[in-house]
This record gives sequence, structure tokens and C-alpha cells, in this order.
Amino acid sequence: MKKFLTVSFLIGCAACGSSSPSAPSSPPATTPTTAQTRIIALSGSLAFGNVQVGGQPTLAFTIANTGNATLTISGVSITTGLNVFAANWTSGTIAAGSAQTVTIQFVPTTAQTYSGTISITGDQTSGPNTIAVSGTGTSTPCAALSPTSASITGHGYGGYTFAVMAAAGACTWTVSTTDAWIYGVAPTSGTGSATLSYNVGQNDQTTAPRTGSILVAWAGGGTRFTVNQGGAYCTPSQTFQIPANADAWIFDLGPGCFLNTTLAFDVSWLYVLPLRVTTGGGEYLNLFIDANPGAPRTGHITMSGKNGNGLFAQYTFVQAGQ
Repeated sequence: MKKFLTVSFLIGCAACGSSSPSAPSSPPATTPTTAQTRIIALSGSLAFGNVQVGGQPTLAFTIANTGNATLTISGVSITTGLNVFAANWTSGTIAAGSAQTVTIQFVPTTAQTYSGTISITGDQTSGPNTIAVSGTGTSTPCAALSPTSASITGHGYGGYTFAVMAAAGACTWTVSTTDAWIYGVAPTSGTGSATLSYNVGQNDQTTAPRTGSILVAWAGGGTRFTVNQGGAYCTPSQTFQIPANADAWIFDLGPGCFLNTTLAFDVSWLYVLPLRVTTGGGEYLNLFIDANPGAPRTGHITMSGKNGNGLFAQYTFVQAGQ
């Protein structure tokens, strides 16, 4: 009797009765993070040089934020013991790309050299946070004037000079005046010694003298050049006796008087002809006078100031009658 061995085979089919597996999913996209930066950049010079004791000059420096986030400054401090320096701004915020100007004042109390460091405290991420500061207190003025004053006649005009004599080669100065009748001052600034020139206007407003000044200033100090000017150069009033039948007459304004002002007449029988003659001592003009057919009469010519303000001189003419 034969026996049979039954063998079963299991044949798998990958494509039979099954679905394809899913592809793996990608992770979500992310945005790169930019780091916040607060970068300090300092600029400016705080070298005051020579400053007279008691002077109060100022210099400035700038704190810039070149980062991309707001910079917070919590302190602007100066080397301990240097109380002669002071800052006008010590804390606050500086936006990205912006800057803050800080003014430092130097007030030396003794004749000595002061030097130190100004430190910036804040939440900066990088950049230098210190800047040097220095200055020297001096008991000697930066410069002297020679002469220190001048006496000018009421006639004025130009070509006057005085000298600035610097005590030190580093003395830098500026020149100014608030008196309008002192003008044309040159140069208006300089370093070291120099000769300055200036002009003085004619004192045609009053017979009283006047005083003005030219200020020569430097860091922490200055000095003044005084200008003393006499009163109106012309005789303020003159009286002339003229005959009844006068015609053309040469009229002398008086020593030092010049026709750069306004003439006013209070009578119709006095005329000034166009022709005039200038001399080194003054000016003459041709005056035409009508003949007087009646009683003696009086007329006046008033010479006003350059701007029509103030009495400069008055001339009285007394004409005899027939």
C-alpha cells in the first residue's frame, strides 16, 4: 500500500490583495531666527586743551547704536575724582541705527592737567564703551591784547588795528562785537598771535562820546578791546549873518563835517546848489539865498544822522532886511 506525502506551498504575491505603503511626511518649515544686536560706536574728541581756571567750555561726543535692536544706556560715568567734567545726558534709550549726542562741560578749578575716561554702561552686545577726556586748567589767560583800547575821533572811518598776543601756540580764538558802529573786524578767528583790523563809523547821532568793544574769546575765557569814540565831529550849531541882497554863497559845514547825511530846510529862501567842494578838513557847498525884500528873517538848515535819526548839526542863517 502506497503512502503519499502532501506538501503545501504558500506562495505570496506582493501585488495581490494589498495596497502600496505611504511615503514618509516632511517636517514643517521653520523661519531662521535673527539674533538681536545692540552695538555701541563712540565718536568725537574730548581734548579741551588749555582752559583758564573758572572757564566753562563744552565739547560733545556721540553714542551710536549700529545694531538692530534698541540700546538702553543706564549710565555715563567719569573717572572717580574728576568732578571738573560733567555730562548733560546719562541714561536713556537709543533706537537701532540712531545716535545720542552727549555734551561734556569742563570747569577747571586749579591750574593743572586733568585726564580720565568716560564709561558707557548699558545692555550693549558689543562695541567700545569708553572714551578719553582731558583738559588743562591755566591761571594765565590764553592771549593778551596790545593795546587794550583806542580813542577815536567822532569822524571815525577805518584802518585801525590792535594785536592778539597768544600766551601759547595752541590758543584758538574768535572775534565778535555787538556794537553796529564797529564793523569790518578781520580776521574773525585764528590760532596763535595775529593783528586785527577794524573800522569805526562816524558818530553822527549825538555830540556825546560813546564806548564799544571787540570781544576776543577762547575756550574758557576771553578779553575785550575797548573803543572810545568822541562825539559828533562837526560843531553842533553855527549861526551866520548874511546880507539882504545875498545871492550865491560858499557855505562851510565846519572842520571835519562831511555831507553823508540828510539836509532839511525850514524856509524856502535857502537853497543848496549841486556843486560842492571837498577838502581835507571838511566840506563846503554852494548855498543860494533869495534877496530879502522886507524885514530881517531867520532860517535853518538841519543836518540829521545817516539814518535820519538824531540831531547832528544845525546851521542858523540870519538875513538882514531892506
